[in-house]
Amino acid sequence: MVRILAVALAMAVSVLSAGFAAAQDYPSRSITIITGFGAGGAHDIEARLFAAFAEKQLGKPVLVEPRVGGGGTVGAEAVVKAAPDGYTLLWASASLPLYPLLTKNLHFDPFKDLEPISQVMNFPSGFWVSAAVPAKTVDEFVAWTKANPGKVNFASPGRSGTLMVLESFKAASGANMTEITYPGFAQWMTAIFANEIQFIQSPYNQQMKGYVTEGKIRPLMKIGDKRSPLFPDVPTTGERGWNISDNGWGGLLAPPGTPKPIIDKLAAVVAAYAADPAVIAKGAETGVDRVASTPAAFKKLIADDYKRMGDTAKVIGITPE
Repeated sequence: MVRILAVALAMAVSVLSAGFAAAQDYPSRSITIITGFGAGGAHDIEARLFAAFAEKQLGKPVLVEPRVGGGGTVGAEAVVKAAPDGYTLLWASASLPLYPLLTKNLHFDPFKDLEPISQVMNFPSGFWVSAAVPAKTVDEFVAWTKANPGKVNFASPGRSGTLMVLESFKAASGANMTEITYPGFAQWMTAIFANEIQFIQSPYNQQMKGYVTEGKIRPLMKIGDKRSPLFPDVPTTGERGWNISDNGWGGLLAPPGTPKPIIDKLAAVVAAYAADPAVIAKGAETGVDRVASTPAAFKKLIADDYKRMGDTAKVIGITPE
């Protein structure tokens, strides 16, 4: 028995030593960050900004490779199947927890088959109304939707995290609204300017502030606990105690089995990125929050989003397809 324990201990020490050695030598070659989004999109841009910073920190090339398809599942599956050596990473969005809720016959488990490293950023977002809407507060808006059944519409891209968030608002507030689907952001902005729809979810950034200045839209409520510095008078969902997921985050994950020392080394790079004054200044300019978290905290964020989104999916009857 003593001999068996000694052998087991020796094997454990050997595995740990190999992990630490790998981290000390890491990286010895280029790293690839796979995204599930097309080149030039918001997450692609953010991933490339982080990659440029990480390249300077790590001393090796950090490349971004879009693998578009399946709402992001194609890119995620490629990372799941990659070697667990820290040289292939995933830049995931808040769609990640939705994969089991929306996709039938998913070939991987996003909670078991990926190692969270850290959240990297967040697009602060919230709810907006057409300038033609007479209501000025959330309570006035909800009352107005109830007084006008069938006449208040909101925009969505269809089965997505955005729809889940919008439906979460409806469930929490009791607002009476009808979904109208559009291919993307540009189309629903045109629609809200024309008052064809009255309500959207969108980032809180300088572009939207410009539309407010032009008198085309108004901010109604920001998602989360922290008010936006661009609109400090706009209340948050947290202030009302509404449990609504903020579906604007982006973060890094690795293949299953990646040594913990490598995970921790990469998380430290994210922490340095989030604390860098130039990065912070760029985020303030573009309306993006830079965020660093521990692997455990990022794992919890993903699990919490899955729970919230899953509850909403049950309410509105969304099932995997």
